[in-house]
Amino acid sequence: MALRDRLGWLLVLAGMWVSAPAMAETETATPGAAMPAPVAVEAPREVPSTPPPPEPIDEAAGLLALERQRLADVAAELTAVGQSLVDRRAALAVGRAEVTGWQQRAVDWRASADTADTDAAYDNLRSVLRTRREALSRHLDHLAEGHSIVPRLPAEPAGGLLSLPAAVGVLEERTRLAGSVATLRREELALQKDEAAAALEAISALNADRLELLEHLSPTKRDRITGFNRAALDQAGAEAWHLALIARYHAFVIRDWVTQSTHWQPATLWWLLSETAPLVLVLALFVWLRRFSTAWLLQVERQLADRERAGGYGVAGRPRRAVQFIIGIVRPVEWILLFEAVAWLLPATVAGWLEVRVAMVIIGWALAVSLVVHIINASLAVAGTRHGRAWQGIPDGLRLRSLKLVGHAVAAIGVLLSLTAELVGNGTVYHWVLTLSWLVIWPVGYQLVQWWRGVVFTRLGRLHRRNAVERWALENREGAAAAAAVAVGGGSLLLNGGLRMARRALDGFDIVRRAHAVVFRQEIDRLSRGNPVVKKPMTGPALEGLSPATVSTAWIACPADAVIDEVVAATTRGQGAVLALVGYRGTGKSSVLRALANRVDGAVYVDCALTGDEADLEHRCLVHPPGTRLVLVDDAQRLFKPAIGGLHLFDRIHAQSRVRLPDAVWLFVLEETSWPFLSRARDQLPLFDRVMRMKPWSEEGIAALLAARSAQAGIDPAFDDLLGADSDAIDADTRLEELENRRDWFSRLLWDHARGNPGLALEAWRRSLVVDDAGKVFVRTLASQDLRYLERLPIAAHFLLRTLLQMEPVTRDELAEVTRLPAAEVASQLAAGLLEGFIDERDGRYAVSWCWLRSVRGVLERQHLLVEPQ
Repeated sequence: MALRDRLGWLLVLAGMWVSAPAMAETETATPGAAMPAPVAVEAPREVPSTPPPPEPIDEAAGLLALERQRLADVAAELTAVGQSLVDRRAALAVGRAEVTGWQQRAVDWRASADTADTDAAYDNLRSVLRTRREALSRHLDHLAEGHSIVPRLPAEPAGGLLSLPAAVGVLEERTRLAGSVATLRREELALQKDEAAAALEAISALNADRLELLEHLSPTKRDRITGFNRAALDQAGAEAWHLALIARYHAFVIRDWVTQSTHWQPATLWWLLSETAPLVLVLALFVWLRRFSTAWLLQVERQLADRERAGGYGVAGRPRRAVQFIIGIVRPVEWILLFEAVAWLLPATVAGWLEVRVAMVIIGWALAVSLVVHIINASLAVAGTRHGRAWQGIPDGLRLRSLKLVGHAVAAIGVLLSLTAELVGNGTVYHWVLTLSWLVIWPVGYQLVQWWRGVVFTRLGRLHRRNAVERWALENREGAAAAAAVAVGGGSLLLNGGLRMARRALDGFDIVRRAHAVVFRQEIDRLSRGNPVVKKPMTGPALEGLSPATVSTAWIACPADAVIDEVVAATTRGQGAVLALVGYRGTGKSSVLRALANRVDGAVYVDCALTGDEADLEHRCLVHPPGTRLVLVDDAQRLFKPAIGGLHLFDRIHAQSRVRLPDAVWLFVLEETSWPFLSRARDQLPLFDRVMRMKPWSEEGIAALLAARSAQAGIDPAFDDLLGADSDAIDADTRLEELENRRDWFSRLLWDHARGNPGLALEAWRRSLVVDDAGKVFVRTLASQDLRYLERLPIAAHFLLRTLLQMEPVTRDELAEVTRLPAAEVASQLAAGLLEGFIDERDGRYAVSWCWLRSVRGVLERQHLLVEPQ
């Protein structure tokens, strides 16, 4: 309706409203009132035939009709939008099918042998991928802008029209359409999210196919894409766009998740608390562990150091070095454990966020490199203190700072490669990063050269023997070539250090240490023969103080500690037991018994090597005071004879041991050479509840024993005679290092010579010491015996020596009885042994001398008269 028409109708309505009171007054006159005078009525006149004027229309009804029309138009638009959403939803399935088709075609292209077709297919795939990226960008723009094709409801009419009774239907229709608009808006938003997710899935799948197709391109095409040219720059831009789209999508996902979190319900909050509670517990455990772990490890290291000092160790033992190594790496290990725990406890939704994945990659690389750096640093630190010396001439923290610098560079390159490979694949950007990563070497190397300049030249200057490279580096310490000299000289030092570490690693194998001992012995034999200085063998109290028969004042940690702990544990149980301890002479059996006697209350020591008849032996073994908890029977091989019927005394004592003191622990100590006879003679009988053997000592234990016993004897042997002829020309630091090496190597030589037997090692050690005119003690070479005399002895003499080892100390009559040799022949052989020095006599009892014990045992083993223990 036009504006003037509306104004006309309004004027008509106003006139009707003004004339309405007069008409009402006339019609409602009171009864009885005078009637007006009749008026003459004119005859009707002819009126021309014109249409009557239109009746007035209700304005409210017109406005309601107009509102209904508007709502009907909106309903039609909503129907169209709903159908459009259905069509777009169906297009998603079509798009996924198209991506699957492209993937299948990519498989066929990769299998094709024609590189020209593959090159063309690669370009087609890139075109499709570009279209999909544009679609994803468009979807993300719509989501960011809130773009919607769902129409809005028109504004409500003014003047309270919808409050009229006639507008009830219009109001209901409007409410229904408002619900439809909201529903369609939610469906549209969900569809937009699905379209963005589908587009992301499509570009990820197509990009993966593109990368796999890259290896099947022609060499020219592949070099153009991965090189440094216009085509590669275009591809790098596309990959950067790809990465930006992925970042935009995940940023939208996080914003949407945060928006949704504002509408959390109590169930959602409970889920959040249940997911975060384990993380809080892990963080609390981590804080507690970091607070006490290092202090606890340092306390353990101090306890081990105190034990080593009490045992006479001059260097850190393996347990202490292991603790030192753990202290060096405990911090990064704690962080890695926290990282793994958090990654395991993160909800799947949060773990899938791009930001979280990127953070995980960065943190993972940083922690991994930090662990490697601290492992290398701790290994070098432990290796530097292994032989009692630290890394000298290196400022505090320089090694760790340098390792961290290299580690940071490696971590940066690793992060770039990992993120590029994960987000956009091994494409152009990945190859660019991989190709340009070597440029990091220059700034890192320059910084390292500046840090290590003084240290490298100082170390090179201390070297006594320098190769051509090291001499060149020292000659160019100043000038334009100084940086190159530092790098070359430092590389040479690192190479030498690596070779030393490799040798130390190989030292963990017995065969390598024994081979090194043989080579070193040949070397010191040659040096001793070429040394013109005449020195005398050491004699006097110092020599006796180093004798294996002399009791040590300090206890050295050794394999016997496990035997002592086992026997002490058996005594604490109070159930009684009969145990056997078997070992060669010199392995420390008597020292074990002395330690047990000091540790266990109610221990009784019985020495069967003392003089006395069988009745006296039986009485000393079986008669003990009340309260005896441990009976230590030393030299128990004296209780039997290796002959027919020679076990009667041992059988009586063994049988009565379980009867006399059933709750006590009996420990019989036997010589290894006599054990085969006893075990074979009573093979079917369980003679002992437990048979323990004395194990050989380690090289470190032998070295600690030699140091402790030398200190006990009041001597400090010098190793100068074991250096080369040009030792006077070397500087003090190099000489000190060489002397320490010779000390370590000589300990290894003694360990190999004695086969881990500490008594034999002590005997060889004291026989290798000489004294000059000034009374200074030097180490020369191992004294060796001429075995030809022993090997030429008759078989009867060999049997005599075997019996001597099995029963020592033994009398002449006992030897004759067991060997069934004539007494005169036994006396003759003993006299010859005393003369040659391989037999000792004391109080009418005979034994193989310490200095010949190893040689006699070796000859008898070669004659198969002695059997090595299994």
